[in-house]
Amino acid sequence: MAKVRRSGGGGHGQHALAGVRRQILELGHRTSDSSEFRRELRAVLGRLLLFDGYCVSPADPATLLVTGSVGDGLPPDKATRLFEIEYLVPDYAKMADLAVRESNVARLSHETDHQPEKSARMREVLLPIGYGDEIRCALLLGGSCWGYLHLLRRQDRPSFTACDADLVREPSVDIAFGLRLAVLRRASSEPALDVPGLLLFAEDGTRVESMNEPARRWLEELDGELAEPLPHAVLAVVQRARAAGDDGADPEVPTNAVAARSLPSIAVRPLPDPRVHLI
Repeated sequence: MAKVRRSGGGGHGQHALAGVRRQILELGHRTSDSSEFRRELRAVLGRLLLFDGYCVSPADPATLLVTGSVGDGLPPDKATRLFEIEYLVPDYAKMADLAVRESNVARLSHETDHQPEKSARMREVLLPIGYGDEIRCALLLGGSCWGYLHLLRRQDRPSFTACDADLVREPSVDIAFGLRLAVLRRASSEPALDVPGLLLFAEDGTRVESMNEPARRWLEELDGELAEPLPHAVLAVVQRARAAGDDGADPEVPTNAVAARSLPSIAVRPLPDPRVHLI
């Protein structure tokens, strides 16, 4: 659990916020990669507000798809259903929506009029494991979305407030800068290899039936620590492909730029059976 360092109003609160923003910028320059930046970011944000669960997911600015996740508080076996809801089920304050709507921060308690069970992800995933509220933020810089921040509070905590939303919104641009810097640093460090990889998924998109060796190496390289049952970059693009296929039209092939040494992007193509190739 994060230690509470709640900022008050007036000059003291602004001074504390300025200090946190400065620390985030320093963290972006000091850390060696995106995963390290996101791991160390947790303690910095904990000086601003109280939360029990934490996740930062970088995103591909072109598609708004998640490209990895670092965090805690969510059992790995819940991730698959969370991504299914994100891309297949109507719900409140979806990540991609926050990237384009007027406010890039959403409190689920506010969005649902303090009825969290109205949210599919709360009802099916978060409420059963003890969480009562969530705050989400699209991390925007220069008109592009570089990731998403998720903070959770347990049911015995007060709901997130408008003040909490402001405390998240202010440094969100600094977090986005850190994520963008990590992407640029990674892209310039090693060349991409033009080697095809293939995974064959089961119909539900959650189980790999077979893969070739290049695909196996790519899975090992995908950025992020929350990688069970599959890396979140893969779950995101597979569920996007399933959502497109459910529309009944011939969908545009979903792609996702990811932070891997030899894998610049992944593309998913629905098959008639209807299993999925990941290339």
